[in-house]
Amino acid sequence: MRVRCITNMGRDIPPEFLAPDDEECRGDAVLDELRNEAFYTVYAMTIQNGHVWYYVCGENRRIPYWYPCSMFEIVDGRLSRYWEFNYIRDERPYGVIHIETWAFPEWARDDTFYERLLDRCDEAQRVFEKYSRAMNLEFPTTDTDKTAEQLEGKWVQCPHCADAWETLSTFGMLECPSCHVLSVNPGCAESELE
Repeated sequence: MRVRCITNMGRDIPPEFLAPDDEECRGDAVLDELRNEAFYTVYAMTIQNGHVWYYVCGENRRIPYWYPCSMFEIVDGRLSRYWEFNYIRDERPYGVIHIETWAFPEWARDDTFYERLLDRCDEAQRVFEKYSRAMNLEFPTTDTDKTAEQLEGKWVQCPHCADAWETLSTFGMLECPSCHVLSVNPGCAESELE
């Protein structure tokens, strides 16, 4: 799933998304980690008490944070092949919280995974890095005009450094093994590019 940021201003966050003590996200506050018009991969999605949140990695962040869906527009609504669904009913002293989550299995099945990721637990970081690399390649992006050149057979050529390599990938994007620049996979099905 890919989204484009349409606002990073606190005043544009609907009040029902904010806790009473979320002063840093109100009024003229700017969420600097999000850039207007930038595209982001959604690494997980949750509905908590009726509100949809996307987990994306903001600028210069290696760990996803959750942001209200109203800050984004969906540019590719296909769900990741790595996601599964989980529902948690959490009874807390102040009431019951209902949490629905779509994420990769280690996150969806373990309600402490995200907390461990925020705490920089090595294992949680390794798992997230593995899935984020794959999810970043999963669908073609609209924020690049670079397409790898299809050569003979399964060979492709990087539009940036001209290195060629053989690939069997069906993902929408390819990462050049030499320069690590992402480009659209010319072997991706036409319907996936629309």
